[in-house]
Amino acid sequence: MEVLIVVGFAFAALTGYIAERKGRNPIKWAIFGFFALVLALIIVAIVDDYVPPRERYGTPYKPPYEPDYQDPPAVVPVGEQPYDPNYVTPPPGTPFENGRAQ
Repeated sequence: MEVLIVVGFAFAALTGYIAERKGRNPIKWAIFGFFALVLALIIVAIVDDYVPPRERYGTPYKPPYEPDYQDPPAVVPVGEQPYDPNYVTPPPGTPFENGRAQ
C-alpha cells in the first residue's frame, strides 16, 4: 500500500511538472495524476499547450468610433407653439380657455 502512495506522488509530481511546462494548471493535473497514474500522464502529454483565448482568436471586436446619436431638431410650423407635454389645453367654454384666467 505504501508503494502505491509513493508511486502516486511520483506520477502526481511528473504530471504536474509537464502540465506547468504546457501552461496548464499544475495543481489540478497533479491531483489527477495521483489518482489516475499512467492515464493522466498520457493525457497531459497529448494535450496541446495552453494558449489564452485572446492570443488564439485576437482581441474582441470593437466597432469603429461612432459619435452619440442626437435627435434632429423638432420642426415647428410657423405660428404654432412647440409641443409641451406638461401643457394641458382646457376644454372650450371654461374660464381658462386660452391658458389664462379671463
